[in-house]
Amino acid sequence: MQSETIHFYATNPQHMGEIPDASIRYTEHNRVCGDDIEVFMEIENKSIKKWSFTGKASMITIACSGLFGDIVQGVDFETLFSWDQSSIIRNTGITVSPRRQRAQVLALLATRNALHEYLKDGKRDDFSDLHIEL
Repeated sequence: MQSETIHFYATNPQHMGEIPDASIRYTEHNRVCGDDIEVFMEIENKSIKKWSFTGKASMITIACSGLFGDIVQGVDFETLFSWDQSSIIRNTGITVSPRRQRAQVLALLATRNALHEYLKDGKRDDFSDLHIEL
């Protein structure tokens, strides 16, 4: 079931494409596997009104980013900053091998860092902030 879901979302990516008038756009890299994604967001009242992504990435990253797009719209900043890998698993039902965990959470990491930049709070998260073993 999980592999079918990943295959579906990887070959039919959801939330993929630029938001032309995005409030935020931010690029994140996964240096371990070479995945790159750029996230785009429209912000309203300290929440994510609209979210999308583009990128050159693995099937897992594309699929998990599409699934992430399903759950992140309408989420307020405070809630999003409390999310980690377990939040992604809980909300998508997808678990991956330890080798693929960074791919699973790359969209979350990109979104959190985009919001840090938007808020100009001087913070930058890394995979360990999402409870990924490095």
